[in-house]
Amino acid sequence: MKPWKLRKLGEDVIWGAGLYLADKSASLSQFRIDWAVIDRRRSAEISKLQAVQKYAYTRECRRGFVLRYFGDPAARSRCSGCDNCLGITAVAAVEDDAPRAPRGRNKPDGARARVADVSDDLVMGEAEQRLLVALKTVRTAIAREEQVPAYIVFSDRTLAELAVRRPRSLNALQNVRGVGPMKLERYGPRFLAAISQADGTEAA
Repeated sequence: MKPWKLRKLGEDVIWGAGLYLADKSASLSQFRIDWAVIDRRRSAEISKLQAVQKYAYTRECRRGFVLRYFGDPAARSRCSGCDNCLGITAVAAVEDDAPRAPRGRNKPDGARARVADVSDDLVMGEAEQRLLVALKTVRTAIAREEQVPAYIVFSDRTLAELAVRRPRSLNALQNVRGVGPMKLERYGPRFLAAISQADGTEAA
């Protein structure tokens, strides 16, 4: 994508493969940037994404969902035309982002166990396994709140890395595989709180 200058924000900000400053070495105080405009645009884009996710995973009438989104008074609870109203379902197999362990493989002895069904490069002790359970509980709560499958929030592999690396800040959390800018902002504080609580429990 060829970068183009965003007129509303002045010529100091360029939009291309993301939003960035024309002169990265300069202080932010030198630029005429309307942060309120940027924040409103970001919030609007996140809201649109959430609406698309809810549409994709809703079990209600899809036509009614779209009409309600645009404020159309013709929205009804059933249309007898969409897949949900007709009872048509399609189940797709979701593959994890890491290889599964061969069946019949014996578990290693001792307190430390390799989580082969998540990733072969993560080795977890009992404390990490307990934290992983707590993180999955947080993920389930978020998934229910947003009415999306749990893997949409974070994959098992991402939760396992969180349990092993135990990031203490948003800056550290963003370096974990599977944690993008949007998920960092939306989910980061809750997962950091779970990690902090686990640390406090173990210390006690």
